[in-house]
Amino acid sequence: LVGTPAPPSHVAHFLLSYADRMTFWERLVNTAVTVLDRVVFEWYYLPKQKRFYEAGFQNARISFEEQMRNVSLVFLNQHFSVSSPRPYAPNMIEVGGIQVEKPKALPKDLQKYL
Repeated sequence: LVGTPAPPSHVAHFLLSYADRMTFWERLVNTAVTVLDRVVFEWYYLPKQKRFYEAGFQNARISFEEQMRNVSLVFLNQHFSVSSPRPYAPNMIEVGGIQVEKPKALPKDLQKYL
């Protein structure tokens, strides 16, 4: 989306449960899934999104392609404390868990056991 590299040699695809230390076969599967995901994204998903964009923004000043290249900020629904290390561009901010509210206090009878 913003040009951040995600080499499949050590960055696991989000659909796979691989860690950052993968075996050769896991890297091979990860690369295949990453390539397949990119093909589906380019040839299936983006054309549909372009049709939605053109139907919803008929008088748009910029094209769908220009809009895709004009991304200034990306919020990621993940947090570094629960994910593997990976490269991010400076305009990518991890906000995972921001929606979690502070928990209420436990009842007194449970607190005495803890």
